[in-house]
Amino acid sequence: MAECPICGKLNVPSKSVGTKDVNEYDCHVCGDYSISRQSSINLKSLTAVDKAKISAFTRERSLEKKPRITIVSNREIAQVSAEPAISADEIISLFPRTVSERLERALKNLYLNSSGIPGHLDYINQNDDYPILFAESREAYNFILMALVDAEWIECKNTPVGISSVTISVHGWNKLAEMESRRIGKNSEQAFVAMWFNTNLNDSYSHGFKKAIEVCGYEVVRVDVKEHNEKIDDRIISEIRKSRFLVADFTGHRGGVYFEAGFALGLGLPVIWTCRQDHKDDLHFDTRQFNHILWEDSSDLFERLRRRIEATIF
Repeated sequence: MAECPICGKLNVPSKSVGTKDVNEYDCHVCGDYSISRQSSINLKSLTAVDKAKISAFTRERSLEKKPRITIVSNREIAQVSAEPAISADEIISLFPRTVSERLERALKNLYLNSSGIPGHLDYINQNDDYPILFAESREAYNFILMALVDAEWIECKNTPVGISSVTISVHGWNKLAEMESRRIGKNSEQAFVAMWFNTNLNDSYSHGFKKAIEVCGYEVVRVDVKEHNEKIDDRIISEIRKSRFLVADFTGHRGGVYFEAGFALGLGLPVIWTCRQDHKDDLHFDTRQFNHILWEDSSDLFERLRRRIEATIF
């Protein structure tokens, strides 16, 4: 038993992982995750808000029954070879950016945390279940609950001791069905790569982008290397719609890459942002807010991209 390095809960089941400097935690607040010793030390300097964002990420993965992930420092990210790994900075950057995204994912988490029986009454606790609602504080927890009630997605009654009884309403079930139906490419086994078609990047494509995506079990689509008889724009839109996710590389800062990334975002597809290190200073300010994989060479790109896919797409 140990203290959870993310939320600070005591008496959390924990064990070391083999000979590696990594511990596994099974926290009823943060879910199941692993973390390196160095990353545990680094977390101590984070704000309570950033720690809450990390709790939300790990708890959501547990609710979705995704493989246990290892939180590592930025220096360690390329050294882990077996399990999915991600840095704290990357996790924080993945926190919901819009009100609608936060509310929809909170509703989805409430469903995943429930019995799954329509009309059934379930209970959540503000001290343990705030990550489910992507809440950074007690005030945020109560506010998001009220927002879900006002949207008529849930029915909720609070008690003085911080326990809430929650039932997903008929409107909530309809919203979940709508969210499920609009997940374009949810069962797709292909990934779209948007990048500069320059011969200087051929090795990066073959041994970086393509290799990482294929190792993760997806087929790679890049329009300039796929035979077709259609207009290039029509083919691009068609292939993006059929993809599970899109990798957008901004090396060379091509306008088409910005368009394709924006189109994918509009469809609700996950976008993985990348750029070669020596081109990062020219990134457009509209995309700098996203956490780009800044790579040095094809080997570095392969490791970092593989990790990001394993951590965010599976």
